[in-house]
Amino acid sequence: MSRNIEDTLRKFEQQHGLYPNQQNTSDEEEQYGLCYDCNRPDEERYSVLCFDCNRSNTSDGWCQYCNSRRFQQDFNKWTSGNEFIDKFIQDTQLKARDSKEVMEWIPYNYFRNIQYLAQGGFSIVYKAILLNGRIYKWGNEEKQWKRYSNKLNDDDYENAKQQDSIMSPLNQNEKEGWYVVLKSLNNSSNINENFLNEWKNYLNFIYVNRSSSYGISIELYGITQDPETLNYMIAMEYKCDGNFRSNLMIRKYNPYDKYHNLRWIAKSLKALHKCNLVHGDLHSGNLLSDHRTWACISDFGLSKPADKSIKSNEIYGVLPYIAPEVLRGKPYTKAADIYSFGIIMWEMSSGIPAFNNIPHDFDLSLDICKGLRPKNFEVPNIFDNIIEQKIFENIEVKYTELMIRCWDPDPNKRPTAKNLYDHLREWHVPYSRKPVPENEPIIQNHPSTCYTSRKFDYSTKLNEMLNQGELSSKIIINDSDDEATLSESLDLNEDCLNIIFSELKYDTNSLYSCILVNRLWCMVGVKILWKNSYEALNHQRYKKVPNFRITYDEILQFTKLYNTIIYLLPTSSKQLLIENDIVLLSTLSANKPLFNYISFYSYIPQNFMHDIGRALIKENPGSHKYQEKFKILEQECYKLFINNCKDIKEFCWATALPLYQYPGASTCFSQLHTLKIDCRQELAKFIDVQKGLQSLSLRCNRNQETTSIQLSEAIERKADTLKKLLIWDTYKNCKIYMFIENSYGNLRKISIWDLYTDQVYTKILLKAIAKNCPKIESLKVNILLENLDDVKNIFLNCTRLNKLSLRFNQSDLEVNGDEILDILVNYSPKTFNNISFNEDFVFSVNGLENFFEKWRNRIPIKFNTRFDRSFHFTQEHITIVRKYFDEGVIDKETKYLYGVK
Repeated sequence: MSRNIEDTLRKFEQQHGLYPNQQNTSDEEEQYGLCYDCNRPDEERYSVLCFDCNRSNTSDGWCQYCNSRRFQQDFNKWTSGNEFIDKFIQDTQLKARDSKEVMEWIPYNYFRNIQYLAQGGFSIVYKAILLNGRIYKWGNEEKQWKRYSNKLNDDDYENAKQQDSIMSPLNQNEKEGWYVVLKSLNNSSNINENFLNEWKNYLNFIYVNRSSSYGISIELYGITQDPETLNYMIAMEYKCDGNFRSNLMIRKYNPYDKYHNLRWIAKSLKALHKCNLVHGDLHSGNLLSDHRTWACISDFGLSKPADKSIKSNEIYGVLPYIAPEVLRGKPYTKAADIYSFGIIMWEMSSGIPAFNNIPHDFDLSLDICKGLRPKNFEVPNIFDNIIEQKIFENIEVKYTELMIRCWDPDPNKRPTAKNLYDHLREWHVPYSRKPVPENEPIIQNHPSTCYTSRKFDYSTKLNEMLNQGELSSKIIINDSDDEATLSESLDLNEDCLNIIFSELKYDTNSLYSCILVNRLWCMVGVKILWKNSYEALNHQRYKKVPNFRITYDEILQFTKLYNTIIYLLPTSSKQLLIENDIVLLSTLSANKPLFNYISFYSYIPQNFMHDIGRALIKENPGSHKYQEKFKILEQECYKLFINNCKDIKEFCWATALPLYQYPGASTCFSQLHTLKIDCRQELAKFIDVQKGLQSLSLRCNRNQETTSIQLSEAIERKADTLKKLLIWDTYKNCKIYMFIENSYGNLRKISIWDLYTDQVYTKILLKAIAKNCPKIESLKVNILLENLDDVKNIFLNCTRLNKLSLRFNQSDLEVNGDEILDILVNYSPKTFNNISFNEDFVFSVNGLENFFEKWRNRIPIKFNTRFDRSFHFTQEHITIVRKYFDEGVIDKETKYLYGVK
């Protein structure tokens, strides 16, 4: 193997932490279920060592370490012609933990008997035979990939003769192959990276679904390209029984099939949601089976255009299955998948597709948002035995109740996928498969129904009509249509409106409707909209990825916001920006704002200045010229905020500008309750002007050690209000214990990380916490070997403590974790339920088991073990942890549980 290949793989390993038995194991390593054949935990079955490298296999017959290198050697032997697809396939081959995560580039001439099956909203589906089969492991003797394939039968060769319906017919000398589905993606010759990311998510879902013994998944084998249309095609697993929509009536009369099918779907949905993913287009047309009681979910991420980047607010799907909140423009959530599941439940009991007798148009969308759901179905008389029929009818009552909960208009009231699975696994009916009655009418769909995925773009119109209807139901207007009567009917005082509108701060469509009602509603609504307009625009992005900075292209949608802010600058500031080529004159030609919007801001977002700089300064952000212009823009914008904002509640000081010296700073920042800041010389003065500071976050500057006394004195003066203290990168002379001693016992949360390693200093700090923080509820702190007794004293004195995070700070030593566990059991308050350790704590197997046994009758504990070095936690440890996790001794909400979560 060449040195370049070795170097590339080594970098890849370091970036991604590939191998779960090495020291760079991911802290989110997946848990395994039981082997279907031997009923042993899968990881025992997979612990066989690789024939070549002597590392443990990552799955049965699969060594990720060796196989990634084998794939890497062949990277220069193929290409798809699309750089995104090439990288996608290469990444799957390098990261694959088993054969199910591998994708290949498959030449089109490897497929035979390509036959049309169906047309989807954004794809065409074909059945085909893959001649060389699919990879399942490396053959050590053959020195090549072993592949699954079947001996082809006479029907395959007969089908090859039907030249009018078969493309690339099978030859007589071709004896083996593997049945696949080819999904040709419309307009995919320029497929984009975002679309491929959906496939990456799906491959991870397949792995979790399989390794955790959840459900069955449709496997993806590879990608090819149609030489005529140039559309890319994905080769995936073929299921001979087809989709559920074509077999609904069978399930109506065979409840065992129905319950078992739904149970498998709920299991897969549970795995999908465990990966923090949503399907987004769940309907009976993409639920497949090759056995009447097995079922699996398909088309994850494939129900949208392949050549376009989908905006977060765009809606794709099949109308009857789309949750009302999604139709109104809300993001697709796990609860929206549950709504779709409820519609599928109805279809499998009624035997017909949902809303098949009315057009699938805007009116149906409006009715769904108003509460329309499929009509009640009659429970069929299936069983001759009265007792069996009664059992079935009783289950159907519970079934109907669960179904109705799934399509509740309030997403928070819908069950979870786990709830669904738990219910469905309990329902058993006598197994007696029945044929569909001959007198069952043939299903006739309305000509304007549509059961393929498509785009819906009328959420704005829906909201306008629904908001008008909701508002009109609350407004009383007499025959004279008198304006005064209207005002009286809307006579809510400003305080009430503030409370109501604050709940709508991210529902901008509703707020826009409210500001059109009257002057008072307008004034209150505009304040809420502008309280943090930047956050409102970024709400969904921040919700998914905290502190995510938007790209240059995404900044374009914020142009109106930035232009308004620039317009509100004083004339002298505008002139300064124009002289430095920061803004154009056209930027200032917008209509004059109706309000002083800046005065409504409650906090200045951390990344706001950087984003406005990237939007308005037409220079390379890394250049010296950009930095000079940015400093001017930042200075003028901060002056604008400081001069106009009187109610800033939260501030992150992320600038080198001396803001405390600006005129009006003492007034603007005097009402802070949360302050995040680096240690600077002026910090003490800045803290002094605060009147109600509750949370202080410091990142100490090691070049400013002389400020520690000033800081201590400033914090002492705020001790009557300060409740949270978070400090990073401390140094020896930063005497944090002085802050704590002067806190008058008000601190509720303390977080001190990267503490200077000093035995005496650490002991003083921990004693200060034990003595001066009786109300503390959460503590994150570094300790040394000598501090175990100090931890005991904290438990004895801090009786409200319920969360403790310990970090050992001597890299050349290890901590006997059993001693800490004994202290936890014997001295922690009864309300304590959350402990976290770093990788330097070593627990014995007996010590761990004894701890959980003694904890059994207490509140379930969140036992967070986020280790980077897996040799501290053996398989015996993992078995014990999993046992007590399953028995409920360990809280199910534990975030990091090595070997289990």
